[in-house]
Amino acid sequence: MAVIDLVNKRKRWSSELLYKAAKMLGILDVWKAAWKLHQDGFHEMILSSELVEFYSIKVNEIVNFLKE
Repeated sequence: MAVIDLVNKRKRWSSELLYKAAKMLGILDVWKAAWKLHQDGFHEMILSSELVEFYSIKVNEIVNFLKE
């Protein structure tokens, strides 16, 4: 079953489905960086400013991907 079909069936996204969609779109590494930035940078607040900058640059690749 396609990822979007599972989302529609469940009526929500899950982490598992987000990762599957990112893999299908060829942006899994960027998605992992976004997840790391969100979890460790926002929720846990354990990233150094250097790592926040590093992951932020990676996450901007998602923006560029979406502009294409």
